[in-house]
Amino acid sequence: MKRVSSYVNQVSKYLNQHRILNFAFNFLIAFIASLFIASTANALPWESPLQQVRQSISGPVAMGISIIAIVAAGATLIWGGEINGFARTMVFIVLVISVIVGANSIISIFAS
Repeated sequence: MKRVSSYVNQVSKYLNQHRILNFAFNFLIAFIASLFIASTANALPWESPLQQVRQSISGPVAMGISIIAIVAAGATLIWGGEINGFARTMVFIVLVISVIVGANSIISIFAS
């Protein structure tokens, strides 16, 4: 154990003297760590349910519902007359959710 500790101290002193080697060594360690992380990231247990939720949000039914919600929320804001604060907040929430769902579908069209 003492031998390993002295070896680590020697390497540490050498890397402190040579900044470029220190940077290269740290980059190499980070690269190797990222390879290990990337190799284990495919087997996460929650990946499949999240993929199903993403497909449900970006599907054609969700796109149709978001378009209908945008039209309904816009009509309520334009022709709604005097609506109270709660109803106005609910209209804005529906509008934001529908824009998010629609944006996800539009982004997936451009990304593929």
